[in-house]
Amino acid sequence: MGTSGAEESKVQFSQPATRSKAEKSHRTDHRIDFADLEHTAGKRTPRSTRFEAFTRSNSVVSEAIFKNSKEDPGLFSFFSAKSGESVSITGIKDLILPDGSLSGLFDNGSTRGAWWLDVLNPTEEEVDALVKAFFIHPLTEEDIKMPVARERIELFKHYYYACYHSFYRSGKAGDLKSFNVHVIVFREGTLSLAFCKRSRHAANVRTRMTRLKNFVTFTSDWISYAILDDIIDSFALLMNEIDKETNAIEDDVSIRGANDSDALLMQIHNCRQKVMSITRLLNGKASIVKSLTNFCGRDGPAAPHDDIRPYLSDIQDHIVTMISNLHHFDEILIRSRSCHLAQVSAEMFRAKNQIFQTISKCSTVAVIFVALYLICGLWGMNVPVPGQTSEGLGWWLGISGVVMAGTLVSVIMARRKKLI
Repeated sequence: MGTSGAEESKVQFSQPATRSKAEKSHRTDHRIDFADLEHTAGKRTPRSTRFEAFTRSNSVVSEAIFKNSKEDPGLFSFFSAKSGESVSITGIKDLILPDGSLSGLFDNGSTRGAWWLDVLNPTEEEVDALVKAFFIHPLTEEDIKMPVARERIELFKHYYYACYHSFYRSGKAGDLKSFNVHVIVFREGTLSLAFCKRSRHAANVRTRMTRLKNFVTFTSDWISYAILDDIIDSFALLMNEIDKETNAIEDDVSIRGANDSDALLMQIHNCRQKVMSITRLLNGKASIVKSLTNFCGRDGPAAPHDDIRPYLSDIQDHIVTMISNLHHFDEILIRSRSCHLAQVSAEMFRAKNQIFQTISKCSTVAVIFVALYLICGLWGMNVPVPGQTSEGLGWWLGISGVVMAGTLVSVIMARRKKLI
């Protein structure tokens, strides 16, 4: 098929019936191919409803999209600039038009704007079908299927690809669990995949698009920006929580002192873990935004337009501010932990001094009584001792007086030397 120079810079669409064998075997023109996608979805009898009104089927229990898959199909959502509406379905087959094809959905015609296909928690078969349909590069396919892919942005011939790390709260403690959001941006539209059923980014972006539909032209670059912006904004609530928690910890260290040390140290540890987790999630995004800004305005059909530079600059400012605040929070927690440990050490030192003083007093009293026992022992031997034959109380009173006088003198000397 011959195309003009202006059309070569765009992703072209072709009907499966017009593709030749050469086109099937050698895919160098990067046209979106819906044959595999339609085959995977399984063509159904045409429906009389228009595209703008199609929703989930209520009258027929739909069979699984992929017969060999034991996984539940991912939740698909589709936005078209032509209709200006967004719909959500449970599988690819619900996207099929009444004429039995898919390509019409992705043809914006003369309408300004782009389409956006979002897939929430797709199965491996769904990923394979999308990769074949949109001619995704094998390197991109490998990154999408990797459970823990690093954040990156790469520019290919007919699209650019970005991988972002996001998070969701898990358990009663609200632990942070990360997941990947993959965004593939063509000139005519955007394909996004989030491997988490609890992801709300696409829904938030669709809500934002509803508010701005009369003021903004939703290009593929803008949709890509909006997804990244929502991921960054999702950290705002966590930042507020950490701010309040660090202030509370700082006050507790000053008020509670060394009391309930274990609970306070555990609170500091948990808060620092949260700070480090958020810092790890945000660190890679600054370089991603910087790389995406450098791609803007480059030659080639897949390079982002310069129109999104101000938006990316705003995201960069948010990231830098958040990382700076996180470092500040970490410094507060480190200082609070050091102050608390210093208070605990001082309290332990005071306790040791009190114990030492108590032991010293006991030792002094013991020495005094040991000397008295010596006197009593000398007169208690089973041998003749002075005064043994005396019949009066003189010897007993004398010995008792010496014992009492010795005790009194010893106590006075110990008090003067502050031994007791």
